[in-house]
Amino acid sequence: MDATISTVIGAVAASLATFGFVPQILKIWRSKSVGDVSVVTFYQFTAGVILWAIYGYFRDDFVVIIANVVALVTLVIALTLYYRYKTGPLQRLMLLTLRAAQEIGADTTLAVRRSTHGIISGIVAAGGDAVAIAEDAIYGAIAAANSAGLRSEEVGSAAAAGAVEAAAEVSQEAKKAVSKATSDILEEVEMEQETK
Repeated sequence: MDATISTVIGAVAASLATFGFVPQILKIWRSKSVGDVSVVTFYQFTAGVILWAIYGYFRDDFVVIIANVVALVTLVIALTLYYRYKTGPLQRLMLLTLRAAQEIGADTTLAVRRSTHGIISGIVAAGGDAVAIAEDAIYGAIAAANSAGLRSEEVGSAAAAGAVEAAAEVSQEAKKAVSKATSDILEEVEMEQETK
């Protein structure tokens, strides 16, 4: 086989394999949820691409090296998103809140607002970081809304309002910090909604 043809085939194959996780990354990013994603797969492929890059180095195969280094970058991004959006206790609590509100026919956004307010008030009273908890609660509410088939921007706004109310009870400083964090998150959600 001609060397040029085999190089082109290798480059195309490497490109397909290299960017194979990009659709999964985009799905995680858009949904802010990793409910059905297996982290073991990410680790398995990470080990594989590292070994392939080492193999390419020993074989002096530039295509194999570059393809696997780029694949490693996409896998690191995927793992970062996985750990950012994996279902945590706040997301589970928000999902339960949403489902319970739906079951009894209550206003889901009001339920989320009050739930967020209560969570943050309790955690901050126990010495927790208001901003970190507010961010987790809002992202949890957005992911829960996506899982429950609700409009994430409305649920996210309700969680943000509850977070700001709770922070205001603690201190003006906490209120400002939480307000800034929540507006940044809501702006991010709005931008994502516009791109869909």
